[in-house]
Amino acid sequence: MKKLLVLAVLFGVVALNGKTTNIYEHARDVRIASQKEKLSKSEDKRPLISDRELKDIEKKYSKK
Repeated sequence: MKKLLVLAVLFGVVALNGKTTNIYEHARDVRIASQKEKLSKSEDKRPLISDRELKDIEKKYSKK
């Protein structure tokens, strides 16, 4: 059983080719991509802020 575990770990290390830090970056990129995909597929395409609120904010800060 230990030999099998050692072989699995060894194979994993060889397969990674010394790029262990890239695994975490890849996982993060995959999560971000899946979230973007979910957002693009969502039915609700309304903007986060309405046009009226945006105009009010622009007026407020353009006076200064």
